[in-house]
Amino acid sequence: VWHDGKPQAKLYVYFFQLSERRRDWDQTAFFQEDLTTALGKDDFDVSMSGNVAVVGVFPQNRTITYQSRGGNWEESIRMNLPDMTSFSFRDGLLVVTAGVCNLITSCMGSASFFKQRDGNWQKTDEMTTDDGDYFDVLIDVDLVVLRYRTRVYEDYCSSSFYK
Repeated sequence: VWHDGKPQAKLYVYFFQLSERRRDWDQTAFFQEDLTTALGKDDFDVSMSGNVAVVGVFPQNRTITYQSRGGNWEESIRMNLPDMTSFSFRDGLLVVTAGVCNLITSCMGSASFFKQRDGNWQKTDEMTTDDGDYFDVLIDVDLVVLRYRTRVYEDYCSSSFYK
């Protein structure tokens, strides 16, 4: 994933596959997304598991899901997520965090859990906190670790566990 950094930016998504001789990477797909917001250094992220890739575009609070069918990558699902701060995807589970902090004392956050069903993301669960802002997700088989800051400072961090 790459963007050109201009005010009317474009997001470029490339997929590569290792050649049969395992010496070269061959480009197998290319997607281009017009963005209406100038992007900074860390305004997008990508997570892959199996034949599914999820790209998060943070200035626009959305994810774009791509799926490989028979070796051909195609866009499959777009989802808008207000106040998205991070996400993680593994083995069909997508966890999206959202939250806001004011600069004085408080943070509020949520973590939404989605499973892919019938070509769409369906929300299966949600956790909220009124004393923190979720900012990191780790998925390991049946365990999800959510890290959050309990104040506006990064060094006041705690974790929640979800199974």
